[in-house]
This record gives sequence, structure tokens and C-alpha cells, in this order.
Amino acid sequence: MFRIFIPKFYSDFNCIADACPDTCCKDWDIVVDDETLEFYRSSGDEKLVNALKTDSDGDVILDFDSGVCPHLKDGLCSVQTKYGGDKLCETCRTFPRITQDYTVFEERLLTLACPEAARLMIIEEPDFGFLSEKREVSGDSGYDNEFMHFLLAAREMTAEIIKKDASFEKMSEELFAFTRDVQSLVDDEVFDITELLRLDRSDKRLPERDDVFDIHRDMDVMDKNYLTLIEACRNDKMPAEINGELKRLFLYYIARYYLTAVASYDIITTVIRAYCAAVVCGALISFTKAENDSAARAVIYQKYSKEIEHSDENEEIFRRLDI
Repeated sequence: MFRIFIPKFYSDFNCIADACPDTCCKDWDIVVDDETLEFYRSSGDEKLVNALKTDSDGDVILDFDSGVCPHLKDGLCSVQTKYGGDKLCETCRTFPRITQDYTVFEERLLTLACPEAARLMIIEEPDFGFLSEKREVSGDSGYDNEFMHFLLAAREMTAEIIKKDASFEKMSEELFAFTRDVQSLVDDEVFDITELLRLDRSDKRLPERDDVFDIHRDMDVMDKNYLTLIEACRNDKMPAEINGELKRLFLYYIARYYLTAVASYDIITTVIRAYCAAVVCGALISFTKAENDSAARAVIYQKYSKEIEHSDENEEIFRRLDI
């Protein structure tokens, strides 16, 4: 039976519009879906049509030549104000909501690239318990069903490690030791769930801190000043009081990316990405003295996601990290 798994914070999300400290109406390339494009072209509204252009891939996108969506006015979308939310293109209508389709089940999540989503998932104390809900995987899924069951079990055990009452460093050490062993099983195509209980978890090495910051120099970002900021905070240590937030940052990454290994057979890069995000965001929070400013911390988590997380090129750079 097909099931959809939805964490509570997904349902709790509401766009805060002009009260948002950032806006999703700038910087991105937003492709206009065919249904919306048809409405724009048939509406008789010249502003809607003139705000479109075709990119190098042949997709019709919103014209952000000025860096900001031409429909953004006083922090609000003039398309939504005039025509209603159902006339927004699909990307604008759904952001920051994400649907992860695994054929025989579906998971829904929020992307961290939205400040309000970052507040709900990282600053608040949300329930990531949906990660432990059982998924039935059978029939023609399009992938190895035994492997998916293995990944689901490994992901649940990963979440249990993250949630332990331990320091960020101790948690990270245990998590890398576990993940290295799981990756070895995957590399050998051993998908026996009972083997997860026999892992020795002895290799507790963490990526070198300098290496974490060094690889960010090559990252693909929209705002080049962001890389300068990351470099400036490399000697700032993460404050102990945000230990819980950094663990929730880990939970976000494993919820979002762990099961993609069913196609890539790569688990450890997800943990590397989570660790790097936590180290850099922790340093940025210390550098900007945001330890006692939850709104500022939410923006730090969101900005890292917006600049670093959503790039295939950056994912490849994380694979270079020597662990």
C-alpha cells in the first residue's frame, strides 16, 4: 500500500511573506511549468509575458536580470495578490516544500533554504520521529527493494545515534564510525540488516577542521562574499549551547539525502555534508555572536543551505574530503 510520510513541522509551515528576513524571489533560476506558462501567455497581462525569458537549456524562466523577481513588490508577490496563489508557477507555489518520491512510498520535507523552514526544523525542537515509521517496500519499485530496507534500517540507527545525549563531537565520532562500516557493507553489496548490529564502529576519525574550511573555497555559490565570510570564521569554535541545533541539522540532512543512496550507493557523502554544514554554521554563529539570537541563527542555517546545499557541483566537492 502506497503511503506518504509527513513530519509535523511540514504541516506547520506557513510563509511569513514580507516579514521574512530573506526572500525566495531573488537569486534563483525559476523555471515556469507548462500549465502556468499557458495561463501567463493567455492572460492578456503584458507584465506576466514580459517577465519571461528562455535560458540556455531552452527552459522558460522568470527574468531575474535585476537579481530580483519582477513580480516582487514590497515583499509580496504581485501575481499572487492579483490572481491568487494557484496561479503561481509550481516552484513558487510549493517552495520550500519538497516531495521525495521513492515509487512505493513518498516522504515530504521542507528545504532548509527558507528562514521560516530553518526556524521550524532547527531552532524549534521538532519531532523527526517520522524517520522511524516503517515503510513497506515491495513490488516493482524500480530499485533493489532489499537494499532500500537496508537503507531504511541504517537511517533509523543513524537517527538514534544523532539523538543520543552526547556532545556534538562524541556524536559525530560515533556517527562517522558507524557510517564508515555501513558504507563498507554497501560497497560489498551486503544488505543483511542483521549485519548492522555487528558493526565494530571503531574508526572514529573526524574530517580535519582545516580541510572542512579549505574545500569551501572551491564551492559554487551565488554570493561570492559568502565564501569570504566562511574563511573569516575558520578559527571560531562552535558554541556548546547550540549542540541540539547542530544535531537537528544532521537529522535534516539524513532525512533529505540518506535514501538517495538507493541509486548512488553513496551514504557517507550525506554525513560529510551534514558535518561540514554543522562545523561551518557553528563557526559562523560564534563569529557573528549569534549564540543568543535565535532569529539570526535561523538565517545562518538558511543561508548556508541556500548558498552551498543545492548545487550538484558542491556535492562533488564534498566527495573530495579526505576521511
